[in-house]
Amino acid sequence: MLINKIYSSFDLDQLIGFFVAMFIAYLITPMIRNRALKLGLLDKPSKRRIHIEPVPRFYSCCW
Repeated sequence: MLINKIYSSFDLDQLIGFFVAMFIAYLITPMIRNRALKLGLLDKPSKRRIHIEPVPRFYSCCW
């Protein structure tokens, strides 16, 4: 059966790890975005940028 072939290539631990990581990212991303906005860590639009509105800079946000 196709389901058995697909499932046999994954361990339950791997699936649980994937969903835990996805859930943590889902919870933390808005907090980091809000902190970047509060601290003014924004990537402002320019000729070299694609966006037209300021975007929070994820890599500049420090805890």
